[in-house]
Amino acid sequence: MNIINCTPHPITLIKSNGEKEVFNPSGTVPRVSSTIIPVDDMFVKNQLGEVEGLPLPEEDTYYIVSAMVFGACDREDVIAPNTAQAIRDEKGFIIGVPNFIKK
Repeated sequence: MNIINCTPHPITLIKSNGEKEVFNPSGTVPRVSSTIIPVDDMFVKNQLGEVEGLPLPEEDTYYIVSAMVFGACDREDVIAPNTAQAIRDEKGFIIGVPNFIKK
């Protein structure tokens, strides 16, 4: 199985046995297009559009993407870091995730 990191930063998977696996950025960072719609002088609405820049599906390959791209995409080959259960350092910064979220 291939896992390609399509985020701009390394993702560290910390397995239950303490083993770490780092997925370095691939250089490809998909985004969700958006349109800002004025509501009034204080507020705007952010209307989300299509996912742009996501590589085409490849056999036996998963793509790590941001939570926003994950939510906007209906493909089975996208995964997102499980930051809800992230492992954090003493200052509260994320140092890794225990697993990935899959559709």
